[in-house]
Amino acid sequence: MKAICIGLALSVGLTGCCTIISGTSQEIPIDSDPTGAKIQLDGKEVGTTPTTVSIPRSTTAHTLLLTKDGFEPKTETLTPGQNALVWLNIPFTLFVGILVDAISGAGFKHSPGEVKVSLSQKK
Repeated sequence: MKAICIGLALSVGLTGCCTIISGTSQEIPIDSDPTGAKIQLDGKEVGTTPTTVSIPRSTTAHTLLLTKDGFEPKTETLTPGQNALVWLNIPFTLFVGILVDAISGAGFKHSPGEVKVSLSQKK
């Protein structure tokens, strides 16, 4: 019984708030005017607008390239920042959760959280 209680306490104490609430990936809606632009995320094609892409939460910036025939390409950068929920770890997990969230990436979020671009016609 003692082992079960210790295991339960560790499983709760070693879990980060951001990992539970936000998860380790972030959904980013992407749209363009006009719609139908091809989207590349870090050089890999991931779909056409409008769509939502899932990116891992991390300290790494990501680059979006939107292209459409007859229009100038447009690049957007998703910049990592701190997820404000990380501070909920202090009263609940005594800093252990901050470490868990940092390792899992859940302690970070990318901005902008939504991408809407206007493509200019080629001249």
